[in-house]
Amino acid sequence: MAEECINRIPDASESNNLPGGGLGPRLESTEAFQEPPDIEDVEFRYSLLDKLKSEECISIPEEAKQKSRDPYPYVSFGDEGTTGSVTAYGDLMQITQFLELSRSGFFSVDLPQVPEPYFVQDRTQTLMDIRNRNYTGIYAILQGVDFPDESSEMKVEFIHDRWPLFTTKYDYITFKIQHVAFQGTVFQQYHYSTEKEPFVVPSGFKVSISADLRIRDLDFIDPQYKFNEEDQPSDNYSHRLSKSKHGFILKHTGLVSDDDLQPQKGTNDSVALAVSIFVNGELQELVQDSEEDSEDWYFTKPGKGFLMEPSKPLQITVAFKLLPCKKDWDGGNFPITQHSLREMHKMLEASSFTRLKLSENDLHMDFVMRRNLEHILSVCSTPVPHTCRKGCEDGKLCPEKTAIALTCGDLSGHRIVTSASFFAFQFLLSMFKYLEKFRNQAAAERHPTHCKCNQNDRAACEWMFSGLLQRRIKEVCRMHLIWIGQAEIVDACFGANYWATGKQIAAADTPSLKALTDTPFQLIKLADFRTMFKHSKDEKLVKALEPLLEPLVGPWIKSIDTDNGREFYAFPHPTSIRAGVQEFRLEDHVWIWRAFQSVKSLGLGSKLENFERPLRPGDLNTERAAKIPLSSDYSPTVFQRHVLRRFTTENPVSRQRMLAVARSTSDNRFYLHSRDTALLYTETSSFFAKSGTFWKATIDAQRFHDENQDSRWDNPLRYALAFMMGRKGLQINDRLPDDLSNAAKDLLLQSSSANGLFPGALNAETKEPELFRNEAQRDFYWHRTFEVPYILWHFNSENQKAEDFGMSPPNPSNKPAGQTNEILAISLASGLHSTQLEMKRWMPFNNLIVQKSIVDLSDEWLYNLPSFLDFTPSVNDKDDAEINEKDATDHQFRGVIIDIPKTEHNKKGKSQPYSNEGPWSNFEVLCNKEMYEKLKERRTAKSAKKRLIWSPNANHSTKRLCCLTSTGDEKESLGLFYDRHHVKLKYLFDEVTATANLWTTEFHLSSYELLKPYQDKQMTDLVFLGGDRVIRKAGTSFRFVGDFFDRYWTCHVLESEEDRNQGIATRLKELIEPKRLLPKVERRKEPWRQRKVLELLLFDRMLKKITGRYEDMIAETSRRLSDLFPHTTTGKDDPKNIILVSNGLFSAPMNNDAYLTFSKEWPPFQYTLQVMEEDLKDTLEKIDLWRDREVARQPERPRWTKNDESRYRATITKLTTSNNNEIRDLNHYRATIQSLRTSLTSGLESTRNELSFRSAENVRFFTYITVIFLPLGFATAIFSMGDSSPKRKTLKAMVVTAIITLLLTIVVLVSVHTLEKALFQPVVKISRRLSRRRVARPDKSTPYNGSSSFDSLPEFSERSFTQDERGFPCRRSSGTEDVASESQDQPDTPSGGEHTAGRIPGSWGLWVGDSRRRRETREARMPDDPRLEEGKPN
Repeated sequence: MAEECINRIPDASESNNLPGGGLGPRLESTEAFQEPPDIEDVEFRYSLLDKLKSEECISIPEEAKQKSRDPYPYVSFGDEGTTGSVTAYGDLMQITQFLELSRSGFFSVDLPQVPEPYFVQDRTQTLMDIRNRNYTGIYAILQGVDFPDESSEMKVEFIHDRWPLFTTKYDYITFKIQHVAFQGTVFQQYHYSTEKEPFVVPSGFKVSISADLRIRDLDFIDPQYKFNEEDQPSDNYSHRLSKSKHGFILKHTGLVSDDDLQPQKGTNDSVALAVSIFVNGELQELVQDSEEDSEDWYFTKPGKGFLMEPSKPLQITVAFKLLPCKKDWDGGNFPITQHSLREMHKMLEASSFTRLKLSENDLHMDFVMRRNLEHILSVCSTPVPHTCRKGCEDGKLCPEKTAIALTCGDLSGHRIVTSASFFAFQFLLSMFKYLEKFRNQAAAERHPTHCKCNQNDRAACEWMFSGLLQRRIKEVCRMHLIWIGQAEIVDACFGANYWATGKQIAAADTPSLKALTDTPFQLIKLADFRTMFKHSKDEKLVKALEPLLEPLVGPWIKSIDTDNGREFYAFPHPTSIRAGVQEFRLEDHVWIWRAFQSVKSLGLGSKLENFERPLRPGDLNTERAAKIPLSSDYSPTVFQRHVLRRFTTENPVSRQRMLAVARSTSDNRFYLHSRDTALLYTETSSFFAKSGTFWKATIDAQRFHDENQDSRWDNPLRYALAFMMGRKGLQINDRLPDDLSNAAKDLLLQSSSANGLFPGALNAETKEPELFRNEAQRDFYWHRTFEVPYILWHFNSENQKAEDFGMSPPNPSNKPAGQTNEILAISLASGLHSTQLEMKRWMPFNNLIVQKSIVDLSDEWLYNLPSFLDFTPSVNDKDDAEINEKDATDHQFRGVIIDIPKTEHNKKGKSQPYSNEGPWSNFEVLCNKEMYEKLKERRTAKSAKKRLIWSPNANHSTKRLCCLTSTGDEKESLGLFYDRHHVKLKYLFDEVTATANLWTTEFHLSSYELLKPYQDKQMTDLVFLGGDRVIRKAGTSFRFVGDFFDRYWTCHVLESEEDRNQGIATRLKELIEPKRLLPKVERRKEPWRQRKVLELLLFDRMLKKITGRYEDMIAETSRRLSDLFPHTTTGKDDPKNIILVSNGLFSAPMNNDAYLTFSKEWPPFQYTLQVMEEDLKDTLEKIDLWRDREVARQPERPRWTKNDESRYRATITKLTTSNNNEIRDLNHYRATIQSLRTSLTSGLESTRNELSFRSAENVRFFTYITVIFLPLGFATAIFSMGDSSPKRKTLKAMVVTAIITLLLTIVVLVSVHTLEKALFQPVVKISRRLSRRRVARPDKSTPYNGSSSFDSLPEFSERSFTQDERGFPCRRSSGTEDVASESQDQPDTPSGGEHTAGRIPGSWGLWVGDSRRRRETREARMPDDPRLEEGKPN
C-alpha cells in the first residue's frame, strides 16, 4: 500500500490528474470541438454533492463569522487561467479566461451594469456592490416549480478548500449551488434535494438564462478601446443558438489583436461565449425567447415530471466557456458537450483530499491560510505559453512550453503587480516548507503502509495529500520563474506592472518609472527557490532556471551603478521623482541589499567580473576606472555600510541618533509606514546587525508617535506591522507586545470575511473592508492582500525573537509605556538623553571609546589653512639648475611620496593614485630629481590634504630639495630636522599653537647598531668589546607639521640603516600597516591616514629597531664571553641568554692563565657595556618624554572626534600595547647590561681573591716540607764537619737517604690533601675534644676565662677568635664570610640537616657549630654548672 500511495503522486507529465486539473493543453478555438456523444452513454450519478462528506468542506468558524466585518463576501474560484467571481448569494458576476488575443491576454464576461475595464475604480466598486445583491448576477432560473419561501441563512463553504458551495435549507428542501472550473469551462450547478418526503417536480418546468452579457478585453489602460466601449445591441454583438441547439453563443466581433500576437494566432478576430444547460446530467436543447423585449433569453424545452427523493436529487448545470473564434462562426462544433460535464464529475470524484491542519489552536487562522493558499494556486496562477528571450531561440535554455503568471486575482482584472506576486510566491514557499515538516511528521506518526486510501475512497491520508499539495506548489513556483525569464525588461530592469503575456504595463499618459524593488523581487524569488530545492532530487530543474536570469544580473547592477553616479549609494523613490522632491526610503535599499545577497548566493557574483564600469565625468584615473569590475563595489557588505551611513541621522525631538526610514531635503521620517514591514522580516535582521543601537532607537521611538494609535488605522498592513512587532516583543504604541499582536491578529482575521481573503483597505472608523480610493492606490491595495496573509503565516508559525531582529531582547518586565514616556521626558528635560555615535564610512558601530580622549572643536572656519596648502614652491633658476645638474646621474632610490586626497574624491579608492590593496601596491620609487619634480608642484587640499614623505636613503641633496620646496617658515626647521637626524641626536619637540592653527611634532631616536662584517667601517665607529666588530649610531626620525583640527598634515620620515633583505614595498608596508600588529579588518580601514595612529606606528617602528639592535649586541656579548672561557658549560645551549652565560663563567675554577687573559680583555668590555648602558638610559628618558606629551599639551589638545575614537580606538590600543611591550624590553636590556657589568666586576674580584688564597695554601704546604727537611739539612751539615772528606760508605748512605727523602717529599706533595684528612684532621679532633672536656669540667677554684684549651692550639692565634654573646669562642669574620663551628656529634662534612655550616679557610679545616647546637651540648654535658642556670655567658 505504501508503494501504491507513492506511485499515486503525479509527476509534471501527469499534472492533469492533480486536484482540480493540471497544466495541460487547452482547446484554443472552436475547430477542435466535437459533437456531443449519445445521451444514453451519460451516467447521471457523477455528482460529488450526492455523497459529499463533512470533512471535505471548510467554512469560516461560526464564532468568527459573527465577528466578521464583511457579511457579504464575494467568492473566487478558478483553474488553468479560467476564473469566476461569485456573489454572496451564489450568482456569477464575472467570468474571465486567458485567450492570448491581445496584450492583456484576458477576456471577461461582464454584466451590463459593470463599467468597462478602463474605469478601474468604478468597475471594481460596481462588482463589490453586486456581490451583496441577490438576483443581480449571471444565474439560471428554474420556472414551473414552487419551492418553500421560508429558508435559513445561506451558508458559504468550500469543497476541497477550492470550489465554492452555497447551501440554503428550506423546510424540507435543501438547495445548493456549486461552482467548478475545469478545462476552460465554468460549471454552475444547482442541486435540489430532500432528506425526508419525496418532492414532485411537475412536468413542463424549464430552465432559462439571459444572454444580456458583455464580452470585454481586460485592457485597463486604453481609454478609447472600441472593443470594450461597444454595447448591446450593436453590429459587433450577436447571440444565437448553436447549430445543434444544445447551447447558445454570444459573440463579440471587431477585436483588434496585438500586433505581435496576431501573426501567431491565425485569423481569430472575435470572442464568443458558449452556454449550455444540463438537467440531471443530460444536455438540454435550448429555445430562444421569441418576444421582442426578451429575445436575449434562452430556455430549455419543457421537461418531464420528476420525483425528487433523498437518493434522487434534481441537478441543473449551466456551463460557460469563453473561446476565440472567427467572425462567421455559426456555433458548429460546439465546445460544451456531454463529455465536458462527465469529465468535470470525474475530476471531482478522483480528487484526493485530506483536511490538513495549518493551525492547531486557531480554527479561523487555519481556514484563512487554507483559502489563501488555494486562491493563489487556482485563481492567481495563470498558465501562459512560454516564449524564449533573444539568444535562446533554439529552446535549449528554456525547453518548457508553459509558464505561469502570478496575478492579483479575478477582481483586479488579473493585473500583475510585481510586489504582490513576490509575496504570493513567498507565501507558497513558506507553505511548502511547512508541508515538508508536516509530511515528515505524518509519516513518522502513521507510516504510509497504514494508509487506507484506494481508488474507491476519496479521502487520502495526510501524508499523501501533503505530497500532492507540495507538488502543486513546486510546479507553480518553478513555472512562475520561467515566466519571469520571458517577462519584458526595459532599461535592464523589471517593471512594476505586467500583463499576463509578459509585457510591461505602461499608461500612455504616464511616463515609465524605473522601479527600485521590482528587479530585486525577481532575483530574490529565484534565490529563495534555489535555496529550498538545491539539495532535493529536483536540483537539475532548479539549475535549469538559472540561465534564464543570469543575463539579467549584470545589466541590472550596471544600471544601478549608472544611477549611483555620485557614489552615495542612495536612490530616490520613483514616485518622489515625479513629485519633484526626492525622497529616499530605507525599505527600497533593504530590498536591493537582499537582491545583492541573492546574487551572491546564486554564485553570479563572478559573472560581474566581466562587466566593467563605464567612464564617468570626473574620474581622475580614466584608464583605471574603466577596469574596475562592478562586483567590487556592489557586494552586500559594501552596499549595507553605505546605506546605513546615509540613513543615520539625529531625531530633532529626542536628540538621539537613529536610523531614519525615509529622508528628503525637507524632512526626515522616523515613523514606520506600512510598507516598512520590509525592515522587520527575519531575512532582514542581519542588515541592521552592525547598527543595532541606531535601529533599536528607531523602534523604541515608535510608541511616541501619535499616528501609531491603532484606533486611527485604515491600512491592514499597519495592523500586520503591529502584529510583527508584537511577536518580536516590541511596542508600536501604548499596548504591551502580547496585547498588541493579539489585537492586530484578531482585527485582520475579522476583516477577511467568509471567503478567507484579506482586503487591501479598511474603514478608519468601522474597520470594514473598503476599496482603494483612487487608481494610484490600486497596486498597493492588491499588494496588501498578499503580504498580510504572508505576515500572519510567517510570524504566527514560528517563534520570533528580538535577537533575530538585530537588537537586544525586550524588557521582560513589560514596563508600561507610560513609565517609559516619563523617563524619556525627564531625560530630555535634563539634557542627559543619551546620544549615539554617527556612523562614518567603513566604520561599523562599536563602543570602544575612551571618553577622555575625545576633543571636539568648533568654529573651524575661523582659522586659516596651513601654509603648505594652496602653495606653489618658488625656486629660483639657479637652485633649480643646480639640483637638476647634481641629481641628473643619481638614479638611486631616495624616497616615496604618498598623497591622500580629500575625502569626497576618495570614495572606494577611485580617486586614489593607488589601488584598493593599499598605497604600496602602486607607488613610485623616486630618486632625488623625481622627488623634486613632485614636490615643486602646487599642493591643494583636494589633491593632497595629507602627505607622507618617506626617505629611508636620504642624502644632502634630498635635504636641499625638501627645504627648497617647503614654505618659508618651514625651511629652516626642516633643515635642522635633517641635521639632527644626520648626527643621530635624540630629540623631541611637540608644540600645539591653537591661535596659529599649528601642530608640530619632531622626534628623533637613535641607538648603537652592531655592523655586519661586510659593512664598510668609518672613523667614528666604536670597536665592540675589543674585537673585530664595530658599532655605529643609527636612528629614525619623523616630523609632522599640520593644523590644530588634524585635517591636513605633512610628515617626513627619515631612516638611516640599510635593509638588504626586504624590498621597498615590503618595508613601506611594514612601516604604515604592519601585519604583526594590525589584523586584516583593521588594515582595511587604512588607519595610518590619521596622524595620531601614524605617530604610534612610527614610534613603534623606532622601538622595534632599537630593541632589535640591543638584542643583537647582547647576543654578540654572550658569544664573546663564551669564546673567552671555553671551560664554561652553563649557557652554551642558549647563548643569547647572557645571564646564564655570565653565571657560568665563574661556576668552574679559573687558573692563573685564564685570569690573566680575561684581565687583559676586561677594559674594552667594561667600556663597551658602559657606553651601551648610558646610550640606552638617554633613549629611555626621551621615550618617557614622548609618553608624557599628551599631559604636557593638555591646555591645547588637538581635535579628536567621537568618530575618530570609535573608528581607531582598537588600532590605538593595539599600537599602545605594542609600544609598551617594546619599552619593557628596553628596560629589561638596560637591567641586563647593568647586571652584567656588576656580575663581571664582582666575579673578577672573587676570582682574584681565590687565586691569592691558593698561593697562600701552596706556601703552607712548602712550610710542611721545610719542617721535614730542615732537620735533615742540619744533620747533613753535622755529617759534613769532619776533617776529611766523608767516607765512601758515608757518601753512599747520604745519597740513598737523599733519594728516599726526595721520593717521600714527592709522595707527600701529591697526597697532601689525603694525608690532611686521614692524619692531621683526626689529631686535631682529638685535641679539640680533650680541650672541650677540660672546659666542661674546670677547676672550681679557678675562675673560667673563656680560653683554656684553645690557647694550646698552635695553628690559631688569639686574634683569630672572639666570643659570642654567651662567651663561646668563635672565629672572627671578615667581610661577608660566614663562620660556624661544628658540634661534637657533627660529621666531618660541611653539609648538615637543619643548620647550615660554613667552612673556615685554614689548614686544619676546623668546623664550628652554631650557637643553638652549642647551647644544647652545654646543657647536656654541664648540668651542674651554676653559671648556666643563672643564664650568664659561659
